[in-house]
Amino acid sequence: AFFAYLLDCVIKAGIAEGLDKDNAHLMAEQTMLGTASLLMHENMNPAQLIKVVSSAKGTTSAGLEVLEGSAIDRILADTIRAAARRSKELSKST
Repeated sequence: AFFAYLLDCVIKAGIAEGLDKDNAHLMAEQTMLGTASLLMHENMNPAQLIKVVSSAKGTTSAGLEVLEGSAIDRILADTIRAAARRSKELSKST
């Protein structure tokens, strides 16, 4: 659900930038699928993949600059922490 939520955000952002709904879906889904495929089949870790696909002053670098300047790492950590905490609560109640 977490990755689907992020994918939905990317799709909505693509639409806001002028892509039609179908192309926004296709591009976002194919990007997610391609990323997962590279990570799994090329035995890469995320940092390696980021380095490979980011060219200096390119579009990916511009986007990464925004991500790196944001609190997204904290937000995702809080998300995982909340799910883990709830999992522990549920396991104690059974």
